[in-house]
Amino acid sequence: MNNRSRYWIIPVISAFALSVWHAPFAHAAGLAEPAAPQHPAPGGVQTSPGAPTQPETGPAPANLPANPAVTQPAEGEAPALVPAYDRHELIQKLGVDEEQVLGIYYTSMEGSTDNRKHNIVKAMRKINGEKIKPGEIFSYNEEVGNSNLAEDNWKEAHVIVNGQLTAGYGGGICQVSSTLFNAVQEAKLPIVERHTHSKTVGYVPVGQDATVAYGLLDFRFSNPFDHTLTIKAKVFDDTNVVIAILKK
Repeated sequence: MNNRSRYWIIPVISAFALSVWHAPFAHAAGLAEPAAPQHPAPGGVQTSPGAPTQPETGPAPANLPANPAVTQPAEGEAPALVPAYDRHELIQKLGVDEEQVLGIYYTSMEGSTDNRKHNIVKAMRKINGEKIKPGEIFSYNEEVGNSNLAEDNWKEAHVIVNGQLTAGYGGGICQVSSTLFNAVQEAKLPIVERHTHSKTVGYVPVGQDATVAYGLLDFRFSNPFDHTLTIKAKVFDDTNVVIAILKK
């Protein structure tokens, strides 16, 4: 274990609902909006243009610790405060050995609809416990699957199509991919593929998101070590989304 402090500050962003753009429809209809600015990813890989998924609008969450740092909201969306969070407490909640944690990140889905929470929990369960062997590449889409399918028990939640709020299956799974991305960043793992949203989302700081659209946009990273990595993903208190990368 290195000499880093026992406690780290993890940004916690109140979640405003986000849903995944229905990729085949968006691509066919030619409705893509201009991409967000490019942001360097770990390992020197540049991010790719974002898909036209928009954050849901929703009420500003209450009872968050005051902090001057705020995200730049999309039009009509309240700014999200960025309170401090205790890294050690997150690790305790996960029930893992702190020495095994390479990276960890937290977001909040406070203010989300029940359907959106359902989709987030479902995606978290699909990636929890996944192991990445040395040299292997993890694909978010391969593990989570096609969230556009109602028959796979994905629920409808708000998405924005061509600038308008509408219902779409799988809304919310980009919050999971974005939480995972930030845990991967802290673990300093090479990013193979990552795309930013076309507009700011409310649950991570600007430029720290990772959008996905099945069959079109994926989030992928590799294991450069000579040992297996494990993803630990849990939801606590019906609000807290926590993902860690473990070296085991």
